[in-house]
Amino acid sequence: MVAQRLINENLQRFEKVFLGAEDYEATITRMLGLNLPGGGIYDALIAQAALKGNVDRLLTLNPNDFALG
Repeated sequence: MVAQRLINENLQRFEKVFLGAEDYEATITRMLGLNLPGGGIYDALIAQAALKGNVDRLLTLNPNDFALG
């Protein structure tokens, strides 16, 4: 399958970041502090992985998911 091959080839270029229990706890605490709804947990976990991976940029097709206010 072409799509699966392309995904596998592209994933090899990236460093994988694994989130542990402490990352989930930090994310939930941050969401509570910012008064964010629970549905944003997936976006918040992506942001946590970016922080943990010390990335220079976080790319998104929907910047509103990461905007406050």
